[in-house]
Amino acid sequence: MSKPLVIHLEPVRYSQQLWVDIEEIAKVELIGEYSREEFIKDLHGKYANIVAMGRGYLSGQKVGMFDEELISHFPPSLKYIAHQGTGYDQIDVEALTKRGIQVSNCPNITTNSTADTNIFLMLGAMRNFEAGRQNLIAGKWPTGGLGAGVEVGYAP
Repeated sequence: MSKPLVIHLEPVRYSQQLWVDIEEIAKVELIGEYSREEFIKDLHGKYANIVAMGRGYLSGQKVGMFDEELISHFPPSLKYIAHQGTGYDQIDVEALTKRGIQVSNCPNITTNSTADTNIFLMLGAMRNFEAGRQNLIAGKWPTGGLGAGVEVGYAP
């Protein structure tokens, strides 16, 4: 008996070992460069028997939203989509549910990086880092422009 076919829409950037583990029970095919039109064509051809699909948030740049139009081309064999993103804003969950396709996301994957970015932005605003950055870009650092000669992060 042949293994079920699973596709992943973009190079795997995270959880590489887990994808290797999946290969023990399924044939995994990574899809690199493609367009929405090519993907739809392949859904009716070489991917007509897929049972699961992995997609990262960047796949939206290639095939666009997983909207009702694209979902209408998914084969009846497709039962599960693993979305490696925080939300469902790129996926029409209602259309997938009507087709009996389960979908998952990674709701906490960006929690820590979002908190880090917020702290970075608050410190930058309080310490006027943007003025220093603009001076650096303009070639005025450290002797010209706003804040010339003061230490980085100086708050009078």
